[in-house]
Amino acid sequence: TADDDKQLLRQLLRRLVIGKGVIHDYFEEQDLRWVEDKEVIKGLVEKTIKTLANGKVEMQKLTIDWDDDKEFLEKLFTQATSLKPEYTKLIADNTKNWEVDRLPLTDRVILEMAIAEMISFPQIPVKVTLNEYIELAKKYSTPKSRQFINGILDVITKTLQQQGVIRKSGRGLIDNK
Repeated sequence: TADDDKQLLRQLLRRLVIGKGVIHDYFEEQDLRWVEDKEVIKGLVEKTIKTLANGKVEMQKLTIDWDDDKEFLEKLFTQATSLKPEYTKLIADNTKNWEVDRLPLTDRVILEMAIAEMISFPQIPVKVTLNEYIELAKKYSTPKSRQFINGILDVITKTLQQQGVIRKSGRGLIDNK
């Protein structure tokens, strides 16, 4: 039956790709981010399995609109890297009792990306940006990074809004004139 086929595919995925074994070890050697990537792959394969009907397979996309996502990523990367000295100074000015170069690298990158996104993407609400980067800190940085990132970004956001650097307008966005 179709349900048996779906179950077989799930078992193959778990045993060959996701579970420990030769294939898992190979991917882990090839990609340092395999632990995170395999969860994405697992989710996409599961969604694809759920779409199986009448022998047709509808492959799930990693993203709904890759062209827009790619453009966003390129712009974010360019902004975060080209203005790194300015962002580093902004972070240094707002991290009392901390030297920026002593902060965990992950925290610095998260802060720089969040600042770049708040400034460069007027269509993204500040709260959305803050929540996304706090989640990244929670997932990829030290146990206390979430609170640290939240506090620093809160101060930086208020400063940049008062200076008129962050300008949000439109439905559901803050309009700073």
